[in-house]
This record gives sequence, C-alpha cells and structure tokens, in this order.
Amino acid sequence: MDNTDKYIEILNEKILPHIDYSKLAESYESEDKAYAKGVLKILHNIMKVAYGTDYFDCHGDEEYIVTPAIIQSQKTGTIALALLDIDLSSSGELCGAAFLTEYGIINTSNNSAHETIRDKINERYYPFSYGYTVDISGDIHDDIAAPTKDIKDFLKTYTQHEITLTESFCENDNFVEEEDELDR
Repeated sequence: MDNTDKYIEILNEKILPHIDYSKLAESYESEDKAYAKGVLKILHNIMKVAYGTDYFDCHGDEEYIVTPAIIQSQKTGTIALALLDIDLSSSGELCGAAFLTEYGIINTSNNSAHETIRDKINERYYPFSYGYTVDISGDIHDDIAAPTKDIKDFLKTYTQHEITLTESFCENDNFVEEEDELDR
C-alpha cells in the first residue's frame, strides 16, 4: 500500500465518518471558523502520519499525493475544506478535488454523487483559488492556485484550533483505539 492509499484508508475509516458536516458548514460562515480549522488540523496531522512528512518535492519520491486544503470560490467568496489530488510528477498540478460540505465529502468529478448536489457544489465553488497545508518544493502552479488573503489567513491560524472527534485514531504509525475523544 502506498502512502496515498494509506492516507485515504485512514481518512475513510477513522476521520471522515466522524466529522459533523452540518457543524462544518456552519463554521464556514462563522467569524472564527474554529471547527473548520480544527478539522483541517486533524486532516493535516493524519496526512503527516500516513506520508511521514508534510514536505514534498516535485519529481521526488512521491509522484502523487492527496493533501488537505482550503478553497475559496472566485465568484462567490465561499470557502470550504477540500482534499486535493496533486500530481507531483507534473510540478504540482491539481488533478482533482473533493469538497467537505454539508452533504459530506463531494467529488464533483465522481459520477456517483447526486447530479443536483454536484451542480450545487459546482455553482457554489467553481472556479476556485486554493492553498494547501503542505509544503511542495518545485510547485509551479502558485499563479493558478491564486491563494487569497482569506485562504492565507486561514492557513496561518488553523494549527491553533483543537476540536474533538470520537473514535479510534492514528497516533504516529500505530492505530490506537480510544473511547475518549480525539483531541488533535
């Protein structure tokens, strides 16, 4: 299993089912966006566990990664957390996005998502600017990403926010079953 598969497996089994998506959508609209920032922090911390790092090099060991990010619609200014598919062999090209919304996690390129929901997400977020939580050396797509002031501000402070999710979680490289709350 490669690192991307490991990350996706941890997300699917241990994290994504335990996010309160209604609370997340409310947090996007709040002034401090505390819950959204806490979720982003968890997504980032679990990524570091799966990949063993949060620093990547285009044309390095990893050819492709999934990374947590914050996106902002260029039309509406609406923000959301996303998991971005980044092709490191193509100098950091964005090749897919799944948005964390009140409907759960929606990948608009996935035909299994209900068409009405896909259309709402496309209307709400496309085109979008983005910023991710990892460092990618050699990424030539900064102009395309066009991170806004709101995105930069979000990324500056997300590590300061703690939230709790209830369930088992991953600590270092070991899965730990906890009946207490996850506090990352």
